[in-house]
Amino acid sequence: MGYNLYRYKKFCGIYVVTNTITGEQYVGQSRNIAVRWLQHMANSLNSKKTEKLYEAIREYGITNFSFQILEECKKEELSEREQYWIAELDTYNTGYNSTLGG
Repeated sequence: MGYNLYRYKKFCGIYVVTNTITGEQYVGQSRNIAVRWLQHMANSLNSKKTEKLYEAIREYGITNFSFQILEECKKEELSEREQYWIAELDTYNTGYNSTLGG
């Protein structure tokens, strides 16, 4: 897949997943971003998972999604920073986020 997950090992922060075809994005938070990205990939294979991001990955294919860390932060700041980035990138209204974060 071309993702160097070792570089994200135990990285606590906020990330964005971008559909490289449509430009739509998903913002998330994790205490271990590498593990979280693997979970997203695995969940997208499960047809019972109906979240917008997983449906889009199934429709467009995982290779049409990029993954990027937006910022590193302390675990106590994760929810606040996730809410900030969801609002900043407007991923609730124009992307794959189903909540305002937190």
